[in-house]
Amino acid sequence: MTQVQRRAVRGAAMVAGMVLATALTGCHNFFVCDKASCTTSGGGTSGAGNIVYVANNVSSITEINGYTLAKPSLTAATGSPYQLGLTPTAMAMSHNNAFLYVASAGTTTQPTSQIFGFSVGTGGSLALINGITPLASQSSVAAMDVSPDGKWLVVTTANGSASLTATTITAYPINTTNGFLSAATPLSYGVASSAIISSLKVAPSGEFISVALGLGGVATFPFNTSTGLISNGVITTYTPTTVGASDLAIDSNNLLYVAVTGGIYVYTVTVSSASVTLNAITTTPIATASGGPFSIALDGTSYVYASATNNPPSSLIYAFSNKAGVLTPLSTATIAAPTSTSKLAVDSTGAYLLAAGYDSSAGLKLYSITSGTGILTSLDTAATGTSFVVPTALALSH
Repeated sequence: MTQVQRRAVRGAAMVAGMVLATALTGCHNFFVCDKASCTTSGGGTSGAGNIVYVANNVSSITEINGYTLAKPSLTAATGSPYQLGLTPTAMAMSHNNAFLYVASAGTTTQPTSQIFGFSVGTGGSLALINGITPLASQSSVAAMDVSPDGKWLVVTTANGSASLTATTITAYPINTTNGFLSAATPLSYGVASSAIISSLKVAPSGEFISVALGLGGVATFPFNTSTGLISNGVITTYTPTTVGASDLAIDSNNLLYVAVTGGIYVYTVTVSSASVTLNAITTTPIATASGGPFSIALDGTSYVYASATNNPPSSLIYAFSNKAGVLTPLSTATIAAPTSTSKLAVDSTGAYLLAAGYDSSAGLKLYSITSGTGILTSLDTAATGTSFVVPTALALSH
């Protein structure tokens, strides 16, 4: 997808005429944990197993599909698909796999985004933890993530406009026993009018938060996991103005990987005294196709995968070995991906890569990752929807 298409996806999601149904039954997460930085904390654990959940359902934009991950196929999770009665714009999973948080798109009848919580049961089954009452509301949730200690749900709103309040980022305290959220004070931050917010990640170290802003660049904020305080950050922009940041990932060494138009930038991130500094490891991006990349995923600190469009809407996954942020294409550097792939994720075991796009027969694709080489092998596919109105979201258990 082009930047214009991505903007259309986000805008359409915010005005979709979805009304929350009174019989919500479940859903799942947007945060992706790489195996080198996964942590477990607080509360009980669920019996979900190794699960992926996919928004952008083939039959209904208010459903989410769940699949168990095991070679060589995708198998429907318990109770899947899950009818939500809303269009999800962002999701995040607690690090003990016990709770799922889902933000809905604003509608004409409910103009604010609402955040709902679900408990995760055996085989990935889902149940609301507060009925149809949201745990929190924001003007327009664009992306969210859970801190590595499991204590904070970090949420950013979409770019402000005449109909929305200012862009904010908020760390909600999580009750690790029951999954409820406590009230929190948002931090407002300014972005360019061209910014389209598409991704938020909390560093595995817990020291900082980064947000992809599309043509607005990347915003990085110091974060205190003891108090939940988010300090004023810095925004890194790109030239020319047609270069934007679509997605990002952070490894356990505080390296920030940013998928920008035409390639990948890697930064070292240093945090001290509530200030943050980014230094590019290379001054030019690691090249991929000119269309994208639109998503990026890490297999710990060993391999990097990025999706790009080489001949719209045909997509490829670019694979790199990773040596302290220096990326080298693998011997099998590219592999076919679903149409207009916009989300990639590596599972917590490092055994699988998932790619999601828009295709009524093969919009979701499962790959195995060869240990020691990082080479991808296609295993199975499943259907997704075909409408760009519905944002694609992948959620994997930790």
